Order: sequence, then structure tokens, then C-alpha cells
Amino acid sequence: MKLVLATGNKGKIAEFRDALADFDIELVAAFELGLNDFPEETGSSYLENALIKANYITEQSGLNALADDSGLELIALNNEPGIYSARYGGISDSKLRNEYLLKKLQGKTDRSAKFVSSLVLTRANLPYQAFAGEVHGTIIDDPQGQEGFGYDPIFYCPELKKTFAQATKAEKRTVSHRGRAIAKFLAYLKSL
Repeated sequence: MKLVLATGNKGKIAEFRDALADFDIELVAAFELGLNDFPEETGSSYLENALIKANYITEQSGLNALADDSGLELIALNNEPGIYSARYGGISDSKLRNEYLLKKLQGKTDRSAKFVSSLVLTRANLPYQAFAGEVHGTIIDDPQGQEGFGYDPIFYCPELKKTFAQATKAEKRTVSHRGRAIAKFLAYLKSL
């Protein structure tokens, strides 16, 4: 199966390639097909935003598309940054965005957080399929680890007893929000 990954995020591309390496899936990043100009993510949920991206790729290429929209939610911040996680505070640099988030958390005792992922598969002339995953953790003040991307250095995962940035790719994949959504996607493919 040929599958176009509807993202320009190199961290996500690497995660998907690692997760799907053992399956009979030819995974192509959208930019490898010259598809770089994604429509604006105007949805009010992760699912809606993933669907916008996946539909765009399928409409433009006629190929199967897989899109993910993910975010970090903190109870202390009324579930911010949520669907705006990648551009939270208008900041594109991950390190600066993490610093911004930590400043917003100053004085807050509840550091509980969760990562949420909605994964959507679109195929020409077929209904879309959606797969969700989430993982609960805590935000720490001192970034730790060199792996991963985004909020990984400040997201402590109790299941791993370390931050996502301290985890190996394989460890992260077993418990992460995206890893759980991908596992559901793969189970769906096996059922076809």
C-alpha cells in the first residue's frame, strides 16, 4: 500500500517511518511529491484538522493519505495549548515555546498533562477512518533528554519513568499518543 504522510514535520515523519518500517507500506512524505502548501488548519478539534490535511493530500494526489493532528493539554491552563500546540504563543521554535509554556505554569500546582493524537486515513471514494490515542503525564520545569521533538523534553511519562526526550524511539512508540493511534491504524489494516 502506498501512503502519503500529510505533514512537513520531520519529527513526525521519522516517528511514522519507524513505526511502519515492518509493514508492507510505502510511506511517502507529502513534500516528496511536491505537496508543500497545506490548507490552513481551521478545525476546532484534532480530528477536524487531521481530516483537512488528509483530504487535501488525497484530493491533490489521488493517493491514500495519512494525517495526524496532535496536541498537549494541561488542566491548569484550561486544556491549552490544545489544537494550537505547534504554534502556541505564536512561537515556532520548540525550545522557546517550551519556555513560554513553563512561564504560563508558574505558580500553578497542577502539572498534569496529556498528549492527544487523532490519526486519519483518507482514500479516494471511500469514507475516512479515524484512530485516536492519548497518554497522560506531568510537565516538569527542567527540560531533560535529547530525543524527540516539541514538548518531549518537558513531558514526564510515568509509564516510562522519564521524559519522552529521554526515551528511545521504541520506548516512546509503545506508550505515546501517536504510537497508540498508529497501533489502532495498523490493527485496522490487518482487518482488511
